[in-house]
Amino acid sequence: MNMLNKVWVLGETPESYAALIAVGRRIGESVEAVCIGDATVGAAQGAGADAVLVAASQGEGLVEDAAAAVIAAVGDRKPDAVLIATTKRMRLVAARIAAAQKTRVVNDAVRVWVEDGALLAEHMVFGGSAYSVEKVNGGPAIVLLGDGLLLNEPLEGLSASDAAPEELPAVAAASGIALVEKKPRTIESVNLAAARRVISVGRGI
Repeated sequence: MNMLNKVWVLGETPESYAALIAVGRRIGESVEAVCIGDATVGAAQGAGADAVLVAASQGEGLVEDAAAAVIAAVGDRKPDAVLIATTKRMRLVAARIAAAQKTRVVNDAVRVWVEDGALLAEHMVFGGSAYSVEKVNGGPAIVLLGDGLLLNEPLEGLSASDAAPEELPAVAAASGIALVEKKPRTIESVNLAAARRVISVGRGI
């Protein structure tokens, strides 16, 4: 069997759902989108998710505050795989899901496929000088998909669905994170050509 029965996809931004669902369609018979808050529901429906599950964010709408509901739902509904778009916050959510399921996260996958009912994921190791293939045996596969995979995933064949949003049961578990203040990000450019000295770290050039 080269397809999983049920694949969940989870992203932080609406833009990530089309590629997530396209990857899910490649490896799963059913693809269900998990949305944190209402902002990504329309994108999940527009990309053709078979079901849309909504974890309501509490308070200031922090992703971390909705993580407990997602973790509980994974335990109750037992998807075969959870594919997650990589962001700083989603790395934390993925780690918490994996810890609750007593498994580990496959990070920065550049390719995913199914063989004999098990998910395989390829990712870079040794600073990008080699690739490793990991096979997930038993339990849900928790996979953070690399940006390269999502950017290059073909989106042909996706069509909108009429899946009605289903709200996941709320779980009163504090994230331990509080929103104190919001500030616009300031980006400063650097003129390397004018620098008298450039210091690189590790494999940097």
